[in-house]
Amino acid sequence: MRRRRVALAALFAVAIAPAAWADEEIDKLREGFEQAQRKFYDEVRALHDKGDREAGQKLYAARAHVKEFAPRFAAYAEKHAGKPEAIPALVWMVANPLEEPAPGKPSAGAQQALKTLTEKHAADAGIAAQFEALGAASWTCGDDAALAFFERVARENKDKEAVAGAKYNVGLIHYQYAEWPADDGKAKPDADERRKKAVDLFRAVAKEHAGTAGAAQAEPFIFELDRLQVGMTAPDFEGPGLDEKTIKLSQFRGKVVVIDFWGFW
Repeated sequence: MRRRRVALAALFAVAIAPAAWADEEIDKLREGFEQAQRKFYDEVRALHDKGDREAGQKLYAARAHVKEFAPRFAAYAEKHAGKPEAIPALVWMVANPLEEPAPGKPSAGAQQALKTLTEKHAADAGIAAQFEALGAASWTCGDDAALAFFERVARENKDKEAVAGAKYNVGLIHYQYAEWPADDGKAKPDADERRKKAVDLFRAVAKEHAGTAGAAQAEPFIFELDRLQVGMTAPDFEGPGLDEKTIKLSQFRGKVVVIDFWGFW
């Protein structure tokens, strides 16, 4: 189960989680942006469907829908600076930077928003509800900034879900770094060290924070590490063959065969 950095478009499509301290103003902002975003993707898709990929790419790169709403979210965050109410606007700014990030080129605006979240809101109740959207932070702000945020949440927050989720995300950042090759296609020299950090964190989260969402997220990685490595016996499972008869993977143990698994999701 290799975890790759997901496409930037998918990150931008993540909805910011509603919070107990959200108000009508931020709700309207989010609703307005989501409508603009749907229209934006429809327009990009229509251009691609017509075969005009160049125009679609230019429209995507212009990011007009983000530029339209960014000042409004920034103003809301400034209006509520230092208060929990600012959190959803700051999270939006992390996930929807004005500049399209690239490897090694994080967004300055997103970095500033994450810095504010780190310094002012790491201990706030309810921050765990924003972790899904903040999964974009490694891409938009860089690994160092994302690690600083999640590590501070793990140290300072009193909520068990926040602590577990933060530790899981620290592990995930290390794991993704180790799995993603360097620009020359080779493994990074510190990949093994970072992978070990990730593994240790996943195991610690599952053991010390059982019953939390973070522990549940860590479990698939632990299963992969314990059961799905090269040289291990593959877990058995069964399913219908081309003739609709049930077959088991274990039927082919010891044989040289080509097995094609496919599906839709």
